[in-house]
Amino acid sequence: MQKEYDSKKDAQFTKVRVSLIAKYFNSPAAKDKKKSAKATKPTDAQKKASLASITKIKSRLKKGDDFSKIAKEESDDKSSARKGGDAGQISKIDKRFERRGLQDVVKAAFKLKKDQVSDPIETPKGYYLVKVTSDTNVVKFEDAKRTLGFELQNKIKKTLLEKLKKDAKIVWATDTKKEKKQDKPNNIKKL
Repeated sequence: MQKEYDSKKDAQFTKVRVSLIAKYFNSPAAKDKKKSAKATKPTDAQKKASLASITKIKSRLKKGDDFSKIAKEESDDKSSARKGGDAGQISKIDKRFERRGLQDVVKAAFKLKKDQVSDPIETPKGYYLVKVTSDTNVVKFEDAKRTLGFELQNKIKKTLLEKLKKDAKIVWATDTKKEKKQDKPNNIKKL
């Protein structure tokens, strides 16, 4: 486990707390009406409007306006907006942010110092501002043991299942009644 921890220390166990403000290309109201699984490609006008909106917010922050207050009022990222922009702690390989297409937000966050706010960051959904709200910290080995245990367990299980599938011969029974009739020798007579 120590070896695994050491190899993942920088990417997975080094964390920083962040807050977000987002301005999506498509407004949340329009998105709710569509409810489609496929995201539509934003138009140049939508990109321009989103960038103008996030730039205006950035200038308000430079003047000293409260990040948390602006996030609650202006951010299109509703999950973090309810908490004043707080998105919690992230690592360099944060799966939550990766699923949302926010890898560039994570990269920017790890370049900032505590209380710094990024310039607008373009993502597939829209533009984001990220504020680092804590110093970078490293999760101690003792605290990481549980996570490492689950990861190693899953890795071993996956390897074992792959080996079993590779070595197994799978036979599918399509029609068991038909097979039973064919299995009976023809020379047996009923008495």
